[in-house]
Amino acid sequence: MEQWFADVSGDMPGNVFLFQGEKNFIIDADMAYCGERLADNIEKALGGKPLDGIFLTHSHYDHISGVPALRKRWPSVRVYAAAYAVWVMTRESALRMMRQLNIAAAADRTAIDPGALDYRDEDLKADVPLGDGDMVDMGDYQITAYATPGHTRDCMSYMIQRKGQKEKLLFCSETVGAPAGSRFIPVALVSFQSAVDSIDRMESLKPDGLLFCHHGYEKPDQKIWHKMREAYSLAKERYVRELESGKSEQEMIRDLEQYYWTEEVRKYQPHKAFEENTKHMLQVIRREICQKGEVG
Repeated sequence: MEQWFADVSGDMPGNVFLFQGEKNFIIDADMAYCGERLADNIEKALGGKPLDGIFLTHSHYDHISGVPALRKRWPSVRVYAAAYAVWVMTRESALRMMRQLNIAAAADRTAIDPGALDYRDEDLKADVPLGDGDMVDMGDYQITAYATPGHTRDCMSYMIQRKGQKEKLLFCSETVGAPAGSRFIPVALVSFQSAVDSIDRMESLKPDGLLFCHHGYEKPDQKIWHKMREAYSLAKERYVRELESGKSEQEMIRDLEQYYWTEEVRKYQPHKAFEENTKHMLQVIRREICQKGEVG
């Protein structure tokens, strides 16, 4: 199954994967600062063949912001995403935040594509809204979209099958957490419970192989699913302790950095993005524990 795809990321490995055949498609689209390099990598791999599709796992800037550069190179490419993600990418406030985060990401890099941050907001969009269970025919491949909320409301995982073969490859949304070394780092911006429910659902699909955002391929087993759930359980305990500590928001963020803004994560996530995610997760946990009456 590892022969089905190639890593064509514009910068850090594990951000974009290309599938080739009668039709050619990628999953996720990297960040703006390396959009041209991403397009170059794809063009080299395709050897003159077109890029037919882009499947987005969710609407965060580090997964979608290479789309404008890819549209310039392949104007007829079709971009697929959850219906909610399609809507998010039309909102001025969301587009403004994505540009700010792209600027922050570019500031962390020494090699930036010329004009990379001059993309047009109207090119940062998706064309085809997908619902849970929708199937897309991509030549040699059949792709089924599964809603897996938790990290965001619009997280989609994609089951990929080659026609005539029984093996199933699941591209997991970031709801499973970000793989970092031997563990997963959870980022539940919707709710921790919905994230765990989505992990349960992914396991129930019984894929033969797993492909992860910001990482790559793994063979599924009971241990890997356990690691995902355990990461959420431990994270919730840490966040609750922080919320009960009486510390300021900035102090809590600094405490949580040592666990979740690891060296592996820093390679692709600027501190501004980590800080925004952590603020949001503190709000999510506060809401969840208050709903249960655990704290006032």
